Amino acid sequence: MPSRTISGPVRHAATAAVVLLALSCSRSPAPPAPLVEGRAAAYVDSAAEFSALRFGDRVTLNDRCPVRRTKLNTRLKPMLVNGRLVGFC
Repeated sequence: MPSRTISGPVRHAATAAVVLLALSCSRSPAPPAPLVEGRAAAYVDSAAEFSALRFGDRVTLNDRCPVRRTKLNTRLKPMLVNGRLVGFC
């Protein structure tokens, strides 16, 4: 049985089609919007040893740092995880 190979021009056209498809699928339409841009952080309960942070009308899920287990830092922006804000130290 004779072996079948793809000729040069057909191979180049197929490669170009695959590259164009990959490039069109990998682009995101717009960068994500900042979560809490311009909003100052404040502790929900300033008298407590550990307190969640309030950013405008949103409150962080945690009341202490997930890594060091210390008080949250009001200067660090939170991260959105599964639709909830998580604060950091």
